[in-house]
Amino acid sequence: MNTTHIVVGAKVGAYFNQIINQQDQFSGRLLVIEDDYSIGPLKDDVLSFSELRSSFWNTLEKQSKNHILNDLESIIDLSTSLSNQDVECVVFWISPSAQDLVTYYFLLFFLKKHIDKLHVININGLPFLDD
Repeated sequence: MNTTHIVVGAKVGAYFNQIINQQDQFSGRLLVIEDDYSIGPLKDDVLSFSELRSSFWNTLEKQSKNHILNDLESIIDLSTSLSNQDVECVVFWISPSAQDLVTYYFLLFFLKKHIDKLHVININGLPFLDD
């Protein structure tokens, strides 16, 4: 089965990448959502979403790190892959943090037409999509 695993945060992504490489049952592609949608603006009349989020994070940094966030493009590519049946299953690994919960609702907006292929592994046992 061609599976895409989604996690939130670079640290979790690095850890999960090790698991994917070591465990056959977790094989598949890993999509790491690097942005924290629980803080900052999500809409602007002038800037694109990615430009807005990158600009927001760049204004918070004391050093000019020049953040470039393309999470939205990755999610749209995933939706296209699901439509083309290149991906059969998406597993979102969610914790009870605000960052993960907001990302969950963000993902639902873009992946709702593929809800039958979206599975949630809820670390805290909160009932969302799966029984």
